Amino acid sequence: LKVEHVFKVIIIAALINCIIIALQLVGHNYFRISGFMLPPSFNEEVDAPFRKPGLMSGYPHAGLLSLIALQCLIYFNRRINRLMFVILFSFLTLSLIVTSRTALLLAIVPFVTFFMRGFKSKKALSGIILFIGIGISLITYIINMLPEDTFTHSFEIFLNYSESKSFNTLSTDASIESYMLPLKTSTWLLG
Repeated sequence: LKVEHVFKVIIIAALINCIIIALQLVGHNYFRISGFMLPPSFNEEVDAPFRKPGLMSGYPHAGLLSLIALQCLIYFNRRINRLMFVILFSFLTLSLIVTSRTALLLAIVPFVTFFMRGFKSKKALSGIILFIGIGISLITYIINMLPEDTFTHSFEIFLNYSESKSFNTLSTDASIESYMLPLKTSTWLLG
């Protein structure tokens, strides 16, 4: 089994998840069907009209799949048509925006890799120019079709940084507050 085949499978799985996310968003926002196509393992109490998990049991899992697929897609940068690459890159980025804010923050790694490679070759540089033109336009168009909260929720971590110079969100603050360190030494040693 070649690494290339594994990367293709990951990208295909992420794209299938992107399609399911799109269907969930359409079902919820345009047909007003709450819980549309959500997996049975998903907690419907956290279902939001601007955020969907696809086939995953939660938002972080869906975001992680798209993030890994973005990184795998970079491997094929020089092997596939530039327009196809930009379309795939755009859809995976869009799925990050509507799934997991933490995965979106971690997407800085594939984005930096993509842009760094773009400065090494003319073909990759044209991919960057296409992504900036087509990709950002496509992502902006689709986000504008979703509820108003989509942008503020998805980019909360970046908006908070621009205001308070700290990378935090309501969910990360709640998670940090829920952690407690053990008070007894025996707990530290034996669990």
